[in-house]
Order: sequence, then C-alpha cells, then structure tokens
Amino acid sequence: MRSGAEVLSFVESHRAELEEAHLVTALHRVAKSRDGKELRSSPVLQSILRSLGCRVLPSRDDATLGMTPRHLANTVWALARLAMHDGPLL
Repeated sequence: MRSGAEVLSFVESHRAELEEAHLVTALHRVAKSRDGKELRSSPVLQSILRSLGCRVLPSRDDATLGMTPRHLANTVWALARLAMHDGPLL
C-alpha cells in the first residue's frame, strides 16, 4: 500500500483530473495508511474535505453533485479512522 503522503502527493499533482469518487478513495486510502493520522493537518487533505463538504447535499440545479450513500459512508468511516471531525460532512 502507498503511504498517505504518497496518496496526497498524487492528489495534489492530479487535482484537476479527479472527480468526487477519486477524492473519496484518496481519503479512504489515507485513513488506511500508517501515516494517516500524521497527515490530518495537511493542506491537501483539508482541500479534499472542503471539496467533499460542498457535495454532501445535491444542488437543486444538478442532482448529480450530491454524494452517493457509499461515498458518504466511506468518507465518514475515513474521518472516524483519522479521528477527525468535519462539520459539513458529518
């Protein structure tokens, strides 16, 4: 498994190409990594959380922006594993 730092480095360098599912997967992988808890204050991780927080509820104009139940469950699991509290996502 890649380290959490490697996952965040990948996200940072490919950010423009990544969709919601990719961000959820990256967050999940960081949470599973050995160094995940050390990365809680990472600007890239915080950026992922902000992006996902904007998608918790679907927009009235575009229902595809909302997170799927699976995305939401994986995100909440990752936050619990990292011992992080993020108001918009929770």
